[in-house]
Amino acid sequence: MSVSITQNELIAYAVLNRRAKELRFKKNFFLRNGATPEDVHVKALIETLNETEEELTIIKNKITAAGIMPIMLHRKEIEELSEKIKSYTPEDVMEAVRKKHGDLYDILRKRSELSRKNFEFKEEIAELTLLLNSIPLDLGEEIRAFVESSGESSGGCTRQESNGIELEGVPEEKISRIVTLMARMGINVRQDGDKIVPSEESILSEEPRTVNGRKVWIRSEYVKRFDEVEKELDKVVKGIQAITTKKQVEPLTHDEKKRFEELQKRYVKLVSEREHIINGDIPDGEELGKEN
Repeated sequence: MSVSITQNELIAYAVLNRRAKELRFKKNFFLRNGATPEDVHVKALIETLNETEEELTIIKNKITAAGIMPIMLHRKEIEELSEKIKSYTPEDVMEAVRKKHGDLYDILRKRSELSRKNFEFKEEIAELTLLLNSIPLDLGEEIRAFVESSGESSGGCTRQESNGIELEGVPEEKISRIVTLMARMGINVRQDGDKIVPSEESILSEEPRTVNGRKVWIRSEYVKRFDEVEKELDKVVKGIQAITTKKQVEPLTHDEKKRFEELQKRYVKLVSEREHIINGDIPDGEELGKEN
């Protein structure tokens, strides 16, 4: 029976993997600095680490069974830095972290910066990983190698003189989506028919925002309006919370009840408008910030 993996599971894998590494480091840091496994804070940390590793193992096994290898930006550089770190003792690593300077600290900091990019783009990496798994293996591997070797968020493409990557037979919408995801990760490419070719400039016409812990990409021409909606939503939510708090202490006046209803209606309208903006479908309507 074939095993399927979802985008959310790949995102969860990235989150759990990062959390497990952080918890392991904290545990070792405490234990090497006088704490014992019986100390309350260490005990709680170890318990959380064990739970995290159990969840991580389940997802990792499922990913392996599905034959999927998540993309890792800067894979070669991260692996080279990890090999260098292995030449030092755990005590050396802890000392470097404490002092925050020296050659080893610079290596640790560099690897952390590169690893952070993988976490920052976990949503894009998850979607692109699954997309590459849905096209012919040789083409998917070629794109993977390209992404992993040149995924600098601020840099361009290292293959400026190449003829690009031929994706004959791959549906245009998939090629377009691959290009969009690469652009979001800072890889300067563009679509040319059924090819992905290097670009001197970014084609990105979106900006990232966070909504309820979820990353969304907003078209550049809608960013100002999105930010205005978010600002207005924050005011409305605070107004609702203030009236709700008062209601728990004493009855509301007629005017307060009316204001509460108006704020609730305004909240629903703003949330709806925000979703339209996220979807790139802004309806004509009242001017932002104005109430009925």
